[in-house]
Amino acid sequence: MVHKMKTAYKNLPVSGASLDLIKIIAVITMLIDHVNHLVFSHASVEAYYIGRLAFPLFCYGVACAMYRTRAENYKYVVGLVALAVLVEPIFTLARGENNLNVLFTLAAGAALIIVMDKLKTWQNNLIFTLGLIATVLPGSWEFGTAGALIPAAFYMVLTQRSYGIFWTIILLFNSNLGPIVNVPDFKAIPDVQLYVSNVAAMNTIVGFFATIPTILVIFLAKFIKSEKRLMPKYFLHIFYPGHIVLLALISLAFGIGIHGVVK
Repeated sequence: MVHKMKTAYKNLPVSGASLDLIKIIAVITMLIDHVNHLVFSHASVEAYYIGRLAFPLFCYGVACAMYRTRAENYKYVVGLVALAVLVEPIFTLARGENNLNVLFTLAAGAALIIVMDKLKTWQNNLIFTLGLIATVLPGSWEFGTAGALIPAAFYMVLTQRSYGIFWTIILLFNSNLGPIVNVPDFKAIPDVQLYVSNVAAMNTIVGFFATIPTILVIFLAKFIKSEKRLMPKYFLHIFYPGHIVLLALISLAFGIGIHGVVK
C-alpha cells in the first residue's frame, strides 16, 4: 500500500529519473569494482576506491523504496531475500567466498527500517551504536552490521529525523572496516607501527570514497525533476546475477581462473 508521502528532507530524490540516475552510477561503480576483483584480482587500487561508492548508493535506493511505502513494504523485503537466495550459489562459485552476498545485507537493512520506523529516538540511537560496535566482530555477510544499518540511517534522513544525518556519515565511513579478528599475527609483522599506520591511512581513504562521493551524488541528483524512469523496473534483478556470471566466464576464457588467479 502506497501512502501519501511527506516531503523528503531537503527534497532529496526518492523516485523517477533522479533516483534511477543514482542507481545507474551505483551499477557502473559496482561493475568497475567487480571487474577489478573477478578479472584482475584487485590489481587496481583506484578501481577498488571507486567501487566503494556502489554499496551506499544501493542502500539509498532501498531506503527510498521503503520511504515510498512508509516502511510497510514487507513484500519488498521478501523479494530481496528471495533474490539473495537465488543469487547465492552464483555468487559463491564466482567469487569463492563464504560471505553471504550483498542482497542479504540490503534485505536486512529493509527489515530494520520496518522495525526502527516505529521506535523512539533513543532506541534507534542505541541500535545504531550497537551496530557500529559490532563492526569489529566477525561476520559472514558483505559489509556486516554497519552495512545493514545504512539503509535505516538514510531512511531517518528522508523522514526528517536529524540524528539520521550523523549516523549516515558515521556508518558510511566505517562500512568497509573489517573485523579485528582478521588482523594478521602482529609477531609476524616486521614493523608493527608502520603496518598500523598504513592500515589507518587505507581505511581513511576508503571511508572518504564511501562517504563524500555518495553524499554528492545524492545531493546533485535531486536537481533532475523528471519522474520518467531511466531503466526498466527489474533491470537490477537481472543485471546483478548476470554480470557476475559473465565476469566469471571472462576470467575462465582468458585463463585467469574463476577467482581471479592466473592459471
